Amino acid sequence: NTSLYHIPMNLRLSGDLDVVALRASLDYLVVRHEILRSRLKSNSGFSYQEILSPETGFNLIKLSSTELTSDVDSVVEQFVSRSFNFESDTLCRGLLIELSPQEHILSIVFHHVISDGWSMDIFYRELCTCYNSFTLSLSPELTELSVQYVDFSVWQRSWLQGEVLRRQLDYWLSRLSGYSYLNLPTDMPRPAEQSYLGGRVSQFLSLSTSSELNELCRNRSVTLFMGLLAILKGLLSRYANQDDVTLGTPIANRRHSCLDNVIGFFVNTLVLRTHVDRHSSISDLIGEVEKTTLDAYEHQDIPFEQLVEHLNVSRDLGRHPLFQVMFVLHSLSSSEDVYFSGINSSLYTSNLSISSKFDLTFNVEELSTGLSISIDYA
Repeated sequence: NTSLYHIPMNLRLSGDLDVVALRASLDYLVVRHEILRSRLKSNSGFSYQEILSPETGFNLIKLSSTELTSDVDSVVEQFVSRSFNFESDTLCRGLLIELSPQEHILSIVFHHVISDGWSMDIFYRELCTCYNSFTLSLSPELTELSVQYVDFSVWQRSWLQGEVLRRQLDYWLSRLSGYSYLNLPTDMPRPAEQSYLGGRVSQFLSLSTSSELNELCRNRSVTLFMGLLAILKGLLSRYANQDDVTLGTPIANRRHSCLDNVIGFFVNTLVLRTHVDRHSSISDLIGEVEKTTLDAYEHQDIPFEQLVEHLNVSRDLGRHPLFQVMFVLHSLSSSEDVYFSGINSSLYTSNLSISSKFDLTFNVEELSTGLSISIDYA
């Protein structure tokens, strides 16, 4: 029940926005994806998903500029950070601010328990598709979903047990036995309890530089993710003066194609531990990272929370369990070429405060023009 686990999508929409079509599009997605009209209830210590009627509709608030009680940045930040009530609220909501007839701010907030990065991409892509259809008085042409998130949850619970669970646990218990925390140099002592307050620095690598990185990876028959991960691990090893480097990375956890267009919290966190020999070459390190990563992919199904429990990790309020550095690569998005018809849509960047769950989070976004890198720090 904290905004630390809220996922916002903040857009600036410039042009003649059809608000009726936008509302109809949001309502259509609520009908299509059960998770968008679900509440998380609890009874006698057990949680369960309550799926509401398809007529529930999307929770969208519309405000004009004259109705704002403070500046736009503050209104959006308050909206994004406001807690969800799991018992009574659906776990996504929207705010549409009309700055002028030709200028709107759209803020959509999801709780992480029902969504992930892949799901956000689905939501934006389908929202544009629906909007473009409804503005023409047409029905949206979206591939029918054969399963919903609840189906995956039931299947995963029944599948991940017995020999399957034991085999995955054995791998991780062996792989992470005797792991070391990464002790990076800091400007201040580590607090007894994380505040989650942070900052961000950004950098952009040109297309020519990113092309050279891709060529390096191709020559060694590895993915861009593995190449960048090896470079980062080498850097962290040098700064921490440690050979044992452990960090985390998300994995989509959508092994079956029927899940490709389903919104839900599928993502899992993998703990990638590598021995970095500072006397070896970058090629050797890339090879070591490749093996570690492929092994982790084969054992990706056990939820991170279960892994922490089985490892009996002693909880420390001052740091995240198992790792303190997160690395995320966002591959070239299929939504780059998706747009609202007749509307210029761009990310709404404001002075929203930065939250940091880890000591460092490296977010690398692959674009058609290069690599966008942002580093969140505690």
